[in-house]
Amino acid sequence: MISKHNVKHLVATGVLLLSTLGLGACSNLGYYLDAMGGHLEIINASRPIEQWLTESSTPEEVKEALRSAQQARQFASHELGLPKNKSYTEYADLHRPYAIWNVIAAKEFSVQPQSWCFVFTGCISYRGYYTEAKAQAFAKELQQQGLETYVGGVQAYSTLGWTSDPLLNTMLRRD
Repeated sequence: MISKHNVKHLVATGVLLLSTLGLGACSNLGYYLDAMGGHLEIINASRPIEQWLTESSTPEEVKEALRSAQQARQFASHELGLPKNKSYTEYADLHRPYAIWNVIAAKEFSVQPQSWCFVFTGCISYRGYYTEAKAQAFAKELQQQGLETYVGGVQAYSTLGWTSDPLLNTMLRRD
């Protein structure tokens, strides 16, 4: 069930998808739908950090990391002049080691990566997937086309300012 505090995120995500469809991105429709589903999964798992801090079921090391993140965010806003927005005011435990898995590909003996172009991000040299299985399947398709591939897990996640990003359990593994 989707909580009330996530409705704004869901609307923003829906608007992004609809705009994408309107801009002729049909060749990437399946990829966009998968991306939207993965993003919605993250948003639906997100809850305000304060809730996590008051729950007895939240492990103490997670609480400590969340408190540290709140302090870093406050320092960034007050001392560095970075925006004080809603990003990183929520936390989500995805129950997996990575937020996404990126697929990178290149022609044999080339150091120039393959690029893919998208409406909102422009052209980038990777494709991100919310499950390792989908990333591996895409890598296999590319290998069948003669490309060399690499699939790597990514701990962080950002919507590049389109919505407020939550902290993720995958981000807390580093100090």
